[in-house]
Amino acid sequence: MREPGDLRSHTLINVTQTPDAWSEWLRQAGVPDLQPKRSVTYDHLSIALSAAESGHGVALSVDFLCARRLATGQLVVPFSVRACSASTYHLVCRPQGLEDARIVALRDWLVETLG
Repeated sequence: MREPGDLRSHTLINVTQTPDAWSEWLRQAGVPDLQPKRSVTYDHLSIALSAAESGHGVALSVDFLCARRLATGQLVVPFSVRACSASTYHLVCRPQGLEDARIVALRDWLVETLG
């Protein structure tokens, strides 16, 4: 694969929690009407990444969640296109945990790492 349009001949791996991820990525990559060879959907990102790792298609993820697989070469980033998403993760805790130093440290680290 050399450019986003090459995805036409591949399987796009979707994740149920982010159903619009591919359409948004394709739009931002300049190929909004691209129709892949095939599309599959998994319930969890870890399963989607394992499928991509096994050669069953191409998945979307944030670097943070697949960093180990990228570092070991199990997965590669085929394009330089980066897309912003309205999908977010939320850190939740009990109200009394808001002052817990461990939770504050985790929150600050997440904001710094993912921000």
